[in-house]
Amino acid sequence: MYEQILIGKNDICLKCKANESLLTLPLSIYYSSENFNNLDNTIMFIGKNAVGSPGELSVNSLFMDATDFGSESIALKEEYSTRRAFYSYTHEIIKTHFGSFDIGKNYVALSNIVKCNNESTQDATSYSMKKCCIDDLAVIWKEVDILKPKRIIFYTARKYDEFIKNYKPKDCINIIDVVDNDFECWFHRKYIDINGKIICDILRTYHPERKNKENFVLKICKWLEETKN
Repeated sequence: MYEQILIGKNDICLKCKANESLLTLPLSIYYSSENFNNLDNTIMFIGKNAVGSPGELSVNSLFMDATDFGSESIALKEEYSTRRAFYSYTHEIIKTHFGSFDIGKNYVALSNIVKCNNESTQDATSYSMKKCCIDDLAVIWKEVDILKPKRIIFYTARKYDEFIKNYKPKDCINIIDVVDNDFECWFHRKYIDINGKIICDILRTYHPERKNKENFVLKICKWLEETKN
């Protein structure tokens, strides 16, 4: 897919680069199990912007292939992964929800909502970057449409709400906002098809960084149980 849209080199990406300084190369998805599309109860975890340039340069030099890095990180085998809440908290969520990480890793995918970064240690993504990547090029939604996860958890807090709420999956004829609690940064939406079947549940909440790990994990796992098909 990244090659088909010439990620980093198409007109939308070039427009974005012209308006931003020091952009990294785009990053691929971090992790997806080989059998993801053939399973139920699948979950996609989506962070904010890509941080740094982990991984290896793709064969065509368009993007950084972060899949080996992501696979090592979510298994907590990468050197710094236990210090990174995105990986360490998500690992614990997977282990708790599925009973073991080795089982759960088959049902999960990890990615970022914005594929490039203009700051190595924080989210400095501008509005124009978000619009180009999420709305115009829609890379994250292309990933979602390919993988078709049953649940999506956005670790994006409120900064990306406009773009998340613009998304509508194929075959969706009804959208139900179950919870939109601004105080707790907890937004739950269901997408329904013509037969009344749930296409996908999404949850938007805080990024786990600096959150109490036990409370964060338990709250996410409770939501996963409540939305399990």
